[in-house]
Amino acid sequence: MEEELTIRQAGIEAEVQRRVELVKKQLAEEMATELQKIKEAELEERKRLEAEELERRKEVERRLEENNLRIEEAQKKLAEERLAMVEEHRRIDEERRLLRQEQEKQVKEEQKVILNKGKVRPKLSFSFKPA
Repeated sequence: MEEELTIRQAGIEAEVQRRVELVKKQLAEEMATELQKIKEAELEERKRLEAEELERRKEVERRLEENNLRIEEAQKKLAEERLAMVEEHRRIDEERRLLRQEQEKQVKEEQKVILNKGKVRPKLSFSFKPA
């Protein structure tokens, strides 16, 4: 009986060892599968985040380009307004200069008439009538 018990015990131990190995193998496979799923999920998440970041970057670049265009247009408009103001100022200065020249010419003409320079004033002839 002891012999049979020893033989059975050896068989049981072998069966237990076989089952333990089988469970270990299954557990290792499950862990490897789970680890692979986690890696794939992390990879998917990383790709999604990169895509979102790329989209945000494109949006920022688009807005930046729009703002640059607006600034450029505003600068052009401001330059045109400045040019118009300078031109208006130049025109006003020219009108003032011409008006001043005209006034000076008129004053000179009046002085010529008063002083009879250039024989501008007609000669006055007068005589006394005998009474």
